[in-house]
Amino acid sequence: MEQLPSSRIELIYPFLHCGVDYAELVLIADRKGRGCRLLESYICIFVCFASKAVHLELVTELTKETYMAALNRFIAFKGKPKSIYSDNATNFVGRYTELYTLLKDSEYVSDTFQEGIGFVFAPAHSHHFDGLSKAAGRSTKHHLRRILNLTHFTFEEMTICLYQIEAVLNSRPVTQLSHSIFMILPPLHQPIS
Repeated sequence: MEQLPSSRIELIYPFLHCGVDYAELVLIADRKGRGCRLLESYICIFVCFASKAVHLELVTELTKETYMAALNRFIAFKGKPKSIYSDNATNFVGRYTELYTLLKDSEYVSDTFQEGIGFVFAPAHSHHFDGLSKAAGRSTKHHLRRILNLTHFTFEEMTICLYQIEAVLNSRPVTQLSHSIFMILPPLHQPIS
């Protein structure tokens, strides 16, 4: 087995090197007007390579415009990443090539390229390159299945639900807890003398 890349083992600023992927289809309830329509939405998952922290964004389509909106929200919440690793999905590659041609052909410089974000794409037909993103997607789906068995949320309710799932996923310990730490801590209640 080859050595892990330095972005996975360095203790650096969170989300400086991250991966992005889309999770499964989620149906969102649109209760405007008569009845209730179900609209398709997706979960965009950003995973920090160093700490395995997760950031979840709800997007309404699998287009490059909605991916760019999710990326801008991610940058506003977590800060600018140095590199973003993803698979070769058309929304990821399409947005990158569109920004690259705008930068190359005109004097217009996109905010993403000004900020110096490097986009790294996995080779074609290599699904094993997105291990952290896929694992975060499975963990997210596990919590969503428990909540969405009997109901469909609106867009706002689903956004709040994703933030709560993100808080649960980010509260996990990164390493195995040791019992020796409890021997160092003083007892909670000291006897009054």
